Amino acid sequence: MFAFDFKVALNNPRYSDVSFRVDGKTFAAHRAIVFARCPYLGAYALLAHRFRPTDAADSSPDPNPVVQLPQMRQQVFTAVLHYLYTDHLKAASHWLGEIKRVAAKFRLPRLEALCTVPCRAASLSPLIQLSLTHTTHNEQAQLQSQSHSRQYKPPRSTFADELAQVVDGPEWSDVVFAVADDEEEEEGQAAGQKVRHVHAHKVLLTSRSDYFKRIFGSSFAEGEQRTCRPTRCPV
Repeated sequence: MFAFDFKVALNNPRYSDVSFRVDGKTFAAHRAIVFARCPYLGAYALLAHRFRPTDAADSSPDPNPVVQLPQMRQQVFTAVLHYLYTDHLKAASHWLGEIKRVAAKFRLPRLEALCTVPCRAASLSPLIQLSLTHTTHNEQAQLQSQSHSRQYKPPRSTFADELAQVVDGPEWSDVVFAVADDEEEEEGQAAGQKVRHVHAHKVLLTSRSDYFKRIFGSSFAEGEQRTCRPTRCPV
């Protein structure tokens, strides 16, 4: 599943534009992924910025805000963040109840469903399946009898749909491509024709493409500048 392509960006400071402070630990994150997948966190971060303590009146947006999430365990937020980046749940079974409560609060119905006992055997990661060896005999019997029942399947994944919403959108974009055919570019400039600009997000591009990883990781000017012409970028 292509969702695992974004696992490399999980808690990775590269291209990070938002951080979460949880239980004494700071998690690097990316708005294009986290806020698209969880609008609740996007709204929470916006309110936290508006009502943040400050000595001077400053309403300008913070390029890399640190959002405090009190009364939450590191292990729980780690599981939530892993889900947002990969669409899969990875956690020890004794954290599932707390993760489920946070999922309900964050309005993540699929994650909430993945935390329920009947979904474990068919839907969860090997780490959780391994932890099920410590469940009671009755719980294991329930899993075996219900794992193939349709009514216990988790909701359909919305991962692709949610990330598609940020494609070519200026919100949270950190790079813009000026797109034009090589032959038409000079003619268009001479005639005053406008070159199409496509908004994009480096974390999404580099997670899925070695080509863009080379571009933005290189020492060429294209690696740092805001606007890039694909036909002129180094391969």
